[in-house]
Amino acid sequence: MLKKNTNDIILWCTIIVLIFSSFSSFYYFSNYLMITRIFLLIITFLISCLLFTKTYLGKFCWISIRESFKEIYLITWPTTKETFQTALLISGIVIFMGLILCLIDVIFFNIIKWVANFG
Repeated sequence: MLKKNTNDIILWCTIIVLIFSSFSSFYYFSNYLMITRIFLLIITFLISCLLFTKTYLGKFCWISIRESFKEIYLITWPTTKETFQTALLISGIVIFMGLILCLIDVIFFNIIKWVANFG
C-alpha cells in the first residue's frame, strides 16, 4: 500500500512539474515559432496523460470510461415513430402553454391599463 502511494506521489509530482515547466517554457521561449511551442505543449500534455493513467486515480478513471462505453451499447434507442410522436407531443404542449401565458399576459395588461386610466 505504501509503495503504491509513493509511486502515485512521484507520478503526480512529475506531472505537475511537466505541466508547470511546459507553460513556463511556452512563455520564456516566446521568440520561437508559435507552432513549435504549441507542438511542445501538446507533447507534454500527452506525456502527462500517459503518466496520469499509471496513477491509481488514472486507472480508476480509465475503467470508468471503458464501462461507460460498454453501457452505450446497452441503451435501447427509440424508433423514428416514437421520436416523432414525442416531438409532436412536446411541441403541442409548448404551443398550448404559450397560448395560456399569452392570455394571462393580455388579461394582466388590460387590468393594469384599466387601473392606470381609472386613477
